[in-house]
Amino acid sequence: MKGCPVTMNNNEKNVNIPDSIGEGRKRFIGNSFMLYLMTFARYVFPLITFPYITRVLEVDAYAAITYMTAVITYIRVFFTFGFDYSSTREIAKNRHDKNIVQHIFCATIQSRIYLALFGIGVFACCIPFVQIMRDNLAVTLLYFGCVFLEVFLPDFFFKGMEKMRAITFRYIISKGISTALTFVFVKGPEDAFWVPLLYIIGTFVAVVTVWSDIFFRYKIRFVFVKLKDIFKTIRSSVVFFVSSAAGTIFGATNTFILGVLNMPNADIANWGVAFNLINMANMLFTPIYNSIYPHMVVKKDMKLIKTVLAVMMPLIISVAILVIIFAEPFIGIISGEGYGGAVPIFRILVLVLVTAFPANLIGFPVFGAIGKEKYVTFSTLISAAFHVVSLSLLFVTGIFSVYTMAIARVCTEVVMLACRIIYLVKNKNELR
Repeated sequence: MKGCPVTMNNNEKNVNIPDSIGEGRKRFIGNSFMLYLMTFARYVFPLITFPYITRVLEVDAYAAITYMTAVITYIRVFFTFGFDYSSTREIAKNRHDKNIVQHIFCATIQSRIYLALFGIGVFACCIPFVQIMRDNLAVTLLYFGCVFLEVFLPDFFFKGMEKMRAITFRYIISKGISTALTFVFVKGPEDAFWVPLLYIIGTFVAVVTVWSDIFFRYKIRFVFVKLKDIFKTIRSSVVFFVSSAAGTIFGATNTFILGVLNMPNADIANWGVAFNLINMANMLFTPIYNSIYPHMVVKKDMKLIKTVLAVMMPLIISVAILVIIFAEPFIGIISGEGYGGAVPIFRILVLVLVTAFPANLIGFPVFGAIGKEKYVTFSTLISAAFHVVSLSLLFVTGIFSVYTMAIARVCTEVVMLACRIIYLVKNKNELR
């Protein structure tokens, strides 16, 4: 890959000396810890405000928040376009060459900008046809602003460099500020617009501090790259995007469908409570996948994968059993009154956690690291097709509901895990 048109002293370009396995694992452990702190800011802070928001916004306003969260998930998948894997991989391979790293950084950010604008434009055209978006126009537009600012949070850069410390602490501070202000400004359903607005403020603070670190610590300068380089960056990430986009079909699509079908706000809110709690729990595992991935790219350390599975799976299964048993008081404590319908949905969706962790761990962290991304994409596409067919059959047969949709969601995750295990067995010799 050609570097950016920047001047550079010979001393600035370091020789890429491979680390030992031990040094790589130390970096992996430190990076995992920082990624967990980042996840705490991104997902646990919203969990702190979750019980408060569900109570003060009440069902109708919370349904709007739930729905727009699903919409921006679509846009987020579109503008990230798999760069968290493709660009992370390239930066991890070339982290000692500033020219190449700068080129990857600039090309990726500019690609994200174009893709985000396109995605926002597409969903803006949906406003006249989706009632919940029309009825909550201010919230809708503010959420579009939220997702556009996220374009400028270059997680892929720090993941590839395996240097998450600086971005993590700055991001935690910004999220802490927006979380605290939620309790100050959100007092009732009429204040629903403050939820995305405070998210915008927190994200803006994070963007400013993170980019300052990139400019002053890493000496990376933002320069415009050629259009052909943007196309090349997007093209190199297509396989990752297809997998991510297909995964969204059995994630945010469920919520989106509820709005398109003009389902009652109570159903959307109950689904939102159950789905968001499961999603937050599932995202707690994201730092493991993200920190293992660059480590696997460099070291191909399959023993680490086996160790993580041996440690995590008994823990996940035990917690899932306890949560299913005590789902009713748990939902009552977390969300308050008016969300009793979320309990059976939540009990069903808990099973997603049991299958999602091993499926994701043997996804890009394993197959992506050995250049077999196609197996991750194939398994995800098969699962997405299964989910679409399942939802269609539920609708045609007249038994579509939030509960049957939850069952279809679990079955889809089982299909994806089964496909990846089959691919894993077929490629066991290469993995050795």
